[in-house]
Amino acid sequence: MIPIDAPEFRARWRAWYPGTVPLGHRMRLTHPQRWLRIHSLPAGERYASSPADQATLLTRQNRAADLLLGEQTTVALLGYEYTGCYMLPDDHPLRRFLPADAPPILRLAPDDEHEEAISVFGGLRAWRSGDLDDLLMGVADDRFRLMLLRWDTGAGFAPYDGGVDLFFPSPDDRERVRPLLEAWLSHHPEGL
Repeated sequence: MIPIDAPEFRARWRAWYPGTVPLGHRMRLTHPQRWLRIHSLPAGERYASSPADQATLLTRQNRAADLLLGEQTTVALLGYEYTGCYMLPDDHPLRRFLPADAPPILRLAPDDEHEEAISVFGGLRAWRSGDLDDLLMGVADDRFRLMLLRWDTGAGFAPYDGGVDLFFPSPDDRERVRPLLEAWLSHHPEGL
């Protein structure tokens, strides 16, 4: 894992996603023309209840990540800490995936949803389908949050318990990929 230079990350973030912070639920509000949401399981089921469900979830998420991020590209892995600390705790589930003892690359101010600041930690790594399956399952089980960003384009992969919010570099990129993910998209009129 390669540490991320905080000023470089903030500059890239402002270019990729002006007017928002790296939280999927906020990004979709400010950049809806670049956003798609897939469901991890058929019929919008939220949690995997069997090994077959887990296999389906990982197949869908890895396929979506490959289409969005590309194969064997450099991505920023972002991890979130919700108590406002300046160092990632030793017992944090993403500790072994992020640079040790690196300060946050970004701190988000408390808001209506969070009483404490959110510390965003990050590191650069190669994306390879299947390499982060344990992490994807941890997010799917609602144990923590993460985001992957393609380091050259800013394409964003923001999983949550139930699916993934995908953020494309442009609306045209989204429309090129949409048919490949059509079966996994929500039928809700707002894409939720």
